[in-house]
Amino acid sequence: LIVSIPGLANALNFGLSTINTKYVARMDADDISLKNRFKEQIAYLEENPNVGVLGCKVDLINESGEKLNDKFIHLSTHKKIVRWLPVFNSMCHPALMFHTKCLQDIGGYKYGFHSEDHELFIRISRETGWEFANLKNVLLKYRRHNNQITGGGSLKIFSQVAGFLIMHFLKSGNILFLFGAIWVSPPILWIKKKIRAFIRLF
Repeated sequence: LIVSIPGLANALNFGLSTINTKYVARMDADDISLKNRFKEQIAYLEENPNVGVLGCKVDLINESGEKLNDKFIHLSTHKKIVRWLPVFNSMCHPALMFHTKCLQDIGGYKYGFHSEDHELFIRISRETGWEFANLKNVLLKYRRHNNQITGGGSLKIFSQVAGFLIMHFLKSGNILFLFGAIWVSPPILWIKKKIRAFIRLF
């Protein structure tokens, strides 16, 4: 009997349950890792054993592989990444390499069908001693297209993401989580979408 359990978080947790490695890398099938990505990330993690989540700069590309003008927000240091996690996520999920023990310590992915990575990072930052970092080199080409799970500004997506942001606000008292809930609201997402479309004209 084969049982299919929907949701990216469930698929990721299943994958984690099958490995026995020191590090685990994340990537989506339609993105492109540069040939030196894993070498540079492993070298950094070996030199910085306190880092549990390591990303890098990414180039955004469209469905045809052409580079886009808009940028994925990049913060490189643990302090800056964690400071702004309540409002936005600067860790590009498909570009990450994790220390496997970090994911084990926090119990893996636990939240919903949207922004499961953002919620994971907030728990790591609040409940463990593991640190975050982003390499300053571009090591991945991240494809943006109309069918992305995290795309769109539907009320369903907003309710799920705002739900865990408000939950963490109630737990921590950090008002930035409320700003984060506003940042992912449908009107703000619509404005950001229009700004990106305008930037791509140049």
